Amino acid sequence: MTFPYICGKADRICGKADRSIVRRLVSTAGMLAVSVFVSAGVFSNAAFGDQQDGDSVAAVKPLHPLAAEIKSQLADRPADKPFVAAVTLKANPGAAKKVVAAMREATPITRKEEGNVAYLLLRDPSDKNLFVLFERWKSLDSLNAHLHAEHTVKLLETLEPLLSEAPKVDVMYPVFFPRAK
Repeated sequence: MTFPYICGKADRICGKADRSIVRRLVSTAGMLAVSVFVSAGVFSNAAFGDQQDGDSVAAVKPLHPLAAEIKSQLADRPADKPFVAAVTLKANPGAAKKVVAAMREATPITRKEEGNVAYLLLRDPSDKNLFVLFERWKSLDSLNAHLHAEHTVKLLETLEPLLSEAPKVDVMYPVFFPRAK
């Protein structure tokens, strides 16, 4: 997997190296390449091989770089709370149909995943190459599992060469839920 946006993109750098943990990402539809390191605590000690006697390393899934980015945007919000991610995608000229086809293949699988509440690709009516992927997840763990899933890895690899710029990820969370009438 290549990450064309990592080298020479000083505008993507968001902080100083603190440990050898990935912080910021840049790339396609959620596949974001490493640009700086995050502060301690993104991965568990077991993921670094610092497990205690009897700990199982096999059960620990490292935090995907995109999940780490979303965690940093959520700041102090607990990881077990729901959130929404809006991922803005800009397709290369002539690649919009391929973006739609790739998303069409992955969407039904993603919608069946435990923890996924919504997954919808939206298109700008005035710019046919501009998309927003609207995702709602029950927790950061459910998103992390999604990002490690085979169909998501395939999607990200497919989308990477189709996009003209790194996606922009905006994360929000619900303030309250309106009561049904």
